[in-house]
Amino acid sequence: MLKKINLTVPQLIVESSDHSGLINKKFRDHLKHYLSSSFLDDKYRQIAVVHSNINSTLLDIYLSHSQNMDTRQTQEMYPVDRDHCTELYKIEMVCHELYKLTMELLTIISFTDDFNQKQSWTPGYSIEEDMEILLTNPRIRPHIELHLLFINNILKIAKDITRSPICFPKDLLILDDEPVIHARHTNTTKPGSTPVPLRRLIEDYNQFFRMTKVALRQLAPEAYLFRIEVIPADVCVLETTVPQIPTEKMTKYDDPNFMFHLSYSPYYGSLGFKLMDFNERHFYMNRLLQEIFVFHSKEKTFMNGAINYSLKSERTRILFATESLIYWIRKNIDELIGFQYCLHYLQTNGKEPKKLTISSIGSLLHDPAGVDLRSLFQQHLPFLTRINKISNTYKHSFINSETHRLIGKDEPSVNCLEMPRNSTAKEPIFHSYFLKDIVQDYWSFFCHIRSSVQTFQWPADKMAHVEQKGAES
Repeated sequence: MLKKINLTVPQLIVESSDHSGLINKKFRDHLKHYLSSSFLDDKYRQIAVVHSNINSTLLDIYLSHSQNMDTRQTQEMYPVDRDHCTELYKIEMVCHELYKLTMELLTIISFTDDFNQKQSWTPGYSIEEDMEILLTNPRIRPHIELHLLFINNILKIAKDITRSPICFPKDLLILDDEPVIHARHTNTTKPGSTPVPLRRLIEDYNQFFRMTKVALRQLAPEAYLFRIEVIPADVCVLETTVPQIPTEKMTKYDDPNFMFHLSYSPYYGSLGFKLMDFNERHFYMNRLLQEIFVFHSKEKTFMNGAINYSLKSERTRILFATESLIYWIRKNIDELIGFQYCLHYLQTNGKEPKKLTISSIGSLLHDPAGVDLRSLFQQHLPFLTRINKISNTYKHSFINSETHRLIGKDEPSVNCLEMPRNSTAKEPIFHSYFLKDIVQDYWSFFCHIRSSVQTFQWPADKMAHVEQKGAES
């Protein structure tokens, strides 16, 4: 059976917004006398765009961390490579953006209250100049009091990031299960202290962001409350369950994917390394699966019209990652068929074939030489026929672009439109399958081939020939 992993990515709140408004060239002049009734709404629209961009960065951070975690957890000593530095840099970038957003929102609250009280505005006003303004304001302090710990934390983290250049911190080699803000930014360098999860900072900011809407509802005059509604206290995360192909984390002689009993072939090289090569490909295919399922989860929030986590569609990333995965599934199957044909021929004829007559799904299904081999794959023939149709349609069908906006309503799917031989005289055939089912069928096929190879017995004369060659060399 396939493995399954759960991926959860924290996200900032992104409210549905219409960004098609007009620009008033005299808006600055008008501010000398009054504020537009949509002023606060315009501000939150701008913030929604920033939130959406940060969400894309968060997705990249958590996806990359998940993809690299296996390597970090299984190797006692592993290199500090660019993935570490990239993750660190992106986390620091998110923290810095959260700091700027926090200061912007505090400024909006303070400015709105000040404008409501005095009916005037000081250009260039920024709360960064004096935090005491908030703490001594009896109308504002009750709103921000519960969030002072978050505000102080984000201030410290931002200042520390500004002071410290990008480099490898001493605690970088900690094998964390999720992205963290490292100890040098959070003053947690004492023995026994743990870095702060990035997830917690995102959750604290979301609570702070919700508070700003509540505060403005009470502080702003009615004229400025256009579309300033209180946000429901829902948890903003992307959650998905991802099928994963079982892999051997350390390829060595006793792994089931390394067939050390297979002798060296003068025609086809080290057959024992063949299945180990498939194992390495499975690591990459699992990365594609994580990307597809996470971005599909994001795409659903993009399309649902409620409070979203993105203002950008990821449809094309899902499309191309799915097509890449199908390519590797098809390529692996073709090689497995060729591998099985080589061993079957050797076992039947006592010698290796000088030509792999059967080395693909097409030749297995349609070449007369594939009759004997087809009986070995009888239970997998429906799947092989299906994946053959899908991959050939991806490769050859001129009208397949008609399906490029289909990603699956509830979960990732494989969709393609076949026009046989690209002839308009033929009726187009639409194929649609759940991606997880295709991957499961592939894994069952792979396990069948691997089991067949594990029980393979070399012909006696072939072994004698190999031993003689070894003695001569």
